[in-house]
Amino acid sequence: MTLFLSETELYQEFLQQPDKPNSDTWTGYLNDPRQLSQGYRQYIDLCSGLDLQIDDYILDQDLVVENAATPPENCLELSFSVWGDNRTEGVAQGQNFLQAYICDQTPEGFFAWKAGDRVLKLDIHMEFEFFATLINAQYDQLPLELARVLQSNQIDQYWQIAKTTATMQAIVHQILTCPFEGAVRRLYLEAKVLELIALRLQQFQDDAPDLPIPYLSPTQIEQLHRARKLLLSQLENPPSILELARQVGMNHNRLKQGFRALFGTTVFGCMFEHRMQVAVDLLRNNTLTIANVANTVGYANAAKFSSAFKRKYGITPSACRAGQKLL
Repeated sequence: MTLFLSETELYQEFLQQPDKPNSDTWTGYLNDPRQLSQGYRQYIDLCSGLDLQIDDYILDQDLVVENAATPPENCLELSFSVWGDNRTEGVAQGQNFLQAYICDQTPEGFFAWKAGDRVLKLDIHMEFEFFATLINAQYDQLPLELARVLQSNQIDQYWQIAKTTATMQAIVHQILTCPFEGAVRRLYLEAKVLELIALRLQQFQDDAPDLPIPYLSPTQIEQLHRARKLLLSQLENPPSILELARQVGMNHNRLKQGFRALFGTTVFGCMFEHRMQVAVDLLRNNTLTIANVANTVGYANAAKFSSAFKRKYGITPSACRAGQKLL
C-alpha cells in the first residue's frame, strides 16, 4: 500500500481550521489509516520573499508527496537532507542542493519515499529580489552560471550539490528544535536561516565544485532526443518531467541532468524557447488573435503569455505582429 500526501489538499484543510495558531505557519499531517506511519509537512513564512519548509516522516509504507502547481515565479532554493536519501532529486543524507530557477509555470510534481525510511528535509525558499538585497547585488561574488540565472529574465535554472558541513548541521538542528513561540520564534528562525544561507554561500568562496557534466551513453542520448521531440510536440499540454521521463524510460533526475548536458538548457527552458519561437512565427505569418496564439503555445492566460513574450523579446506580441524588431 502507498500513502499519498497532497500539498493542495493539505493547505485547503488548514484554511478550514477554525483556530489557526499562527497566520505565518501551516502544517499538514500524514494520514495513515493503519497508524503505522507518521509525519508532517510544515511551511513558515519568515518575511516577504523568504520562507521555510520542513518535511518529517517515519514511514512503514511507501509515500508519495504531491506538490502543487505554481504560477510563474523565480526562486532560489536551499534544500538540506538531514535524514534519508532524497532519491527524487538525487541528494543523499548529509548533502544539500542550491537551485535557482525562473519558470513561466510549474506543473505538479512528486516526491517518492520508500517504506522504512526516516525522512527529515529542510528547504529554504527565497525570491530573487530578496536574495539580491541580501548580497547587495554583488553577483560577481557568485559562480558565473548562478549569477547569470539570477540576473536573467528568461526561463532558466541553476543546480549545485554540496556537503552539509558540521556547522550547517548544528544550525539546522537549532532551527528544527526552536524553543520559542510567536514573534520571537519568527525572529529566531529568520536569523538562523540567514546564517545558514551565509554559510552555504561561503562554500562558493571555498571553491566548492559544481556537479560534473554527466556521461551520457548512446542509448541515453537517443532517449533525450526522443524526450525533446515529445516535449515540443505537446506545447498546448506538455507532460510533467516525471511523465516525460516515464515515456522515454529514463530516471527523471537523469533526464534533467542530461537535458542540461546535451542541449545546454533545462527541460522548461527548452520548452519556453520553442514556445516563443512558434509564437513569433504565428504572430507574423498568421491571422490568429493574440489569445489564440497564446493558447496554441500552451498559455491559458493571454496576459501571462504577453508578459513572458515581452520578457523574452523586449516587445509585446502586438508590436511583434506590427513588424517591430525583436530586441
